[in-house]
Amino acid sequence: MFFSQFERVSFLAQLGVFSVAVACTGEPVSSTNKPVEDGEKPVADAGSGGTYSSDEPIFLNGDSSFDPDAVEGDALNFHWSFTRVPTGSNLAVTDGVFQNNDSTNPETSFIADTAGIYIIELVVTDADGMTSNPDSVIVTVGEGALPIASAGPDQNVMEDTLVTLDGSASADPLNRALTYTWSLEEQPANSTLTAVDSPATQVSSFTPDVPGRYLVSLIVHNGVSGSLPDLAIINVESANPLAPIADAGEDIEGSDCSNIQLDGSASSDPNEDILEYLWTVQSVPSTSAANDASISDRSLVNPTFYPDVAGEYVLSLAVFDGTSWSIPDLVTINAVERISNGLPSVSAGANITGDAGNGDCILSGYGYECAACDDISLMIGSDASAVDPDGDAVTYEWYVMSGNATVLEPYSAETTVTLSGATTSGVGSCDTTTYELELVATDCPGAQAADGVSISVTCCGVEVTGQ
Repeated sequence: MFFSQFERVSFLAQLGVFSVAVACTGEPVSSTNKPVEDGEKPVADAGSGGTYSSDEPIFLNGDSSFDPDAVEGDALNFHWSFTRVPTGSNLAVTDGVFQNNDSTNPETSFIADTAGIYIIELVVTDADGMTSNPDSVIVTVGEGALPIASAGPDQNVMEDTLVTLDGSASADPLNRALTYTWSLEEQPANSTLTAVDSPATQVSSFTPDVPGRYLVSLIVHNGVSGSLPDLAIINVESANPLAPIADAGEDIEGSDCSNIQLDGSASSDPNEDILEYLWTVQSVPSTSAANDASISDRSLVNPTFYPDVAGEYVLSLAVFDGTSWSIPDLVTINAVERISNGLPSVSAGANITGDAGNGDCILSGYGYECAACDDISLMIGSDASAVDPDGDAVTYEWYVMSGNATVLEPYSAETTVTLSGATTSGVGSCDTTTYELELVATDCPGAQAADGVSISVTCCGVEVTGQ
């Protein structure tokens, strides 16, 4: 079919391809409805990542995204999503994770629920409905401040009373939801309880089955980190409390300078409360230096006692059930002299030298008169030792055998000695004065051994003029 030029233009105009104004000559003079070329995609920029702590919000900013062909008033829509989350995280499948999403606000934030690496993707959409290619940002999250567990205050209750444990004062730095784990850490020896009721709830409870002390711990978890445990002490009193009964055991025959075994295990409590023990020395022989320190541990049920001389010792035992003390029970120890005893061996250490400096010499007639050198102080006994074949503790004492010497602490193996009177024979002469000391070691039964040490002190004479 043949169309004139005018007919062809009119037909195309009817199809909406374009419209024209036709001159009287039939020629088009302008085009006002040319086809529009495709627009350009917007560009997403998810910003920079970084390293964060799990106890702080993680902020993202896509405000560097842009639309190349935007006109005034057009705005981008921002859509954030996770393409990778750490193992154990639920953020990828949880709604409402981002503070702002699918909005024109380029800024958003989220709170991590697990330490690790997160990859977040941003896609922007322009006013014409065109979407960008995705852009990603990587965020590394480390564990931050731990949540804080609070097991509640310590409690004092009567037996057969329900104990309520309240962890509601526990807290998290970001107010994240907490999970709770209650554990029964300690209970009286005769208790059959092994756990508290509802150990995974904020408020738990248990009913103590016997009097005594119970320790309950609470640990809370914020999804990222667990807290340190917090303890609640529950002291349970008997509904019918009776005083405990101390039993220090039968009287004991033993020997001096030996560890005597004590035994308070026959002590008891009518309410089966847990007992605490206290041993005390009441009397000793007149020559004994034994005291409470001679008991290996006064709070043990079966400590040892060390009598230092032969004779009669009286000790007492009192027990405490958490409420009241028992009447003390006495035990008598008759310590006889040990049948055999080995001598200790002792070493006073290596010989020592010292320098007292110079003594002043003054010309007098046809010779010189020289003064003694100044006093000097030296440490002795740093390498001294003593061994007793019976394992007895030994005591030490230093004696000055010759020379003008003073020992600062004579009953200590290592001590200081002050040496006086070192002399010189004349100007230019350096003479040695020797001091002899002896270290005596005595074991518990009184056997002694001794060893000596020599100290050589040099004193040099110098002339002094103008006197």
